[in-house]
Amino acid sequence: MADWSLPDLKDYATLLMIYQSPETLAAHYQVKPWSEEHWRLIERSLKLMGEGGNVGLQLNLLAKGCMGNEDSWVIWEKKPDGAWDYDFAIFDRYIKTAMKYHDPARVKIVVLNIWGIEAGKVYADDAERYGGDLRSGSVRVTVRDPATGKKEDLLLPPYGSEDCEKLLKPLLLAARKHLDDAGLAEKIMWGKGSDDYPLPEHVAMPERILPGTPWFRESHWDAQTFRYGPKSDKAKVVPVGASSIVWGGRIPPPPERRFYGWQYDPKHIIFNFNRPGVDCLCLLGYPPPWSFHMWGESTVACGRNGNGNVGGDFWPIVGSLGKLLPAGGSAGMFNGGGTFCGLYPASNMGRNGVGNNTVDLFGPGPQGPVSTVRFENALENNQESEARIFIEKALLAKDGPLPAELVRKCQDVLDERTNVLRYEALGAGRMAPHRWQERNRRLFEAAAEVQGASTR
Repeated sequence: MADWSLPDLKDYATLLMIYQSPETLAAHYQVKPWSEEHWRLIERSLKLMGEGGNVGLQLNLLAKGCMGNEDSWVIWEKKPDGAWDYDFAIFDRYIKTAMKYHDPARVKIVVLNIWGIEAGKVYADDAERYGGDLRSGSVRVTVRDPATGKKEDLLLPPYGSEDCEKLLKPLLLAARKHLDDAGLAEKIMWGKGSDDYPLPEHVAMPERILPGTPWFRESHWDAQTFRYGPKSDKAKVVPVGASSIVWGGRIPPPPERRFYGWQYDPKHIIFNFNRPGVDCLCLLGYPPPWSFHMWGESTVACGRNGNGNVGGDFWPIVGSLGKLLPAGGSAGMFNGGGTFCGLYPASNMGRNGVGNNTVDLFGPGPQGPVSTVRFENALENNQESEARIFIEKALLAKDGPLPAELVRKCQDVLDERTNVLRYEALGAGRMAPHRWQERNRRLFEAAAEVQGASTR
């Protein structure tokens, strides 16, 4: 037994952002959406997420959204004077339930999903290249008749227009107030950016409403900012606060270069999106359980800050329970894999949706979501990643250097682990590598020695 203790979960440097699907739970367990029975199921997923150190939440403010939600989570009602009222009951309860199991200090991101390709598709900020009316869009919210309770979609005016802003501004200001009451207002990011960049007028609208609010993005590549002015005006940009990216992720040989993914900018977090295209590890479909025992550490070793765009309970059930795909919809690979992700064609993120990663860290137990061998392996490897990070921080520290002999010993331990990760990434079957328990023992013993040397 090594005399070294893990940090508190809220202080883990190993980041993990899990996506949760209330709609999947309602369909799988055949319960009425947002009933007490449904909320009990949602709570089980949110509890698992919190216990796993989850760092982000997503709240769907648009109907027919990219997460497969039929309705927006804030319901609109027209008042007698023609103005709109907003029912935040679902929104508030979701936050309250999540924060029973999430430490506010651990939560880094609260995504308000207010934008997607349904706002008007444009690729790489070049509308001229595609032509057509890219500014029309089909952004929708859910409206309820206060007299009858009947719900229907409201098609908003073109995104970024004055009329659209007039409708969305009171909603977004109210959403910020509700999140402020929960201690989460400073974590807001607009979502979801993708390979399709929001047009400048799309960025400008929420920027006028809540200036300086960053965006959340899922894409093949990283982006630092979105612009809301002409290309010539470099100052009119808003930050991208977090990205889940695909391309790259190579783990270099240790003598060539060593990456330290825990050295991240808290204002620009880069998550690994482990679909095909990530060099260090692909988790699409049902990879062997050992893949998840590499997951956190492989991401740190490839230089990214954590793992994201992964499903907790997006079980692939579309079609199996009578849920029909909308016209033009697809349940195939790169379009959701039979999950609710990508269910609605107008908002389908295609290759950048959660359906292209592991969709189910949790399993459908008889009473609700339960942990799986995938999730348990991921959590165990996160503990190993914390030991690795503890040692790496000590090796890189300029004050209080470690004895040279201990430095060599620790670096050998870490480099051997890196080379095993590289070997597995090359397609070694992702079976548990030979003598992995021995390597773990030496890792934790090294962490204990570093701790002892640092306190002397």
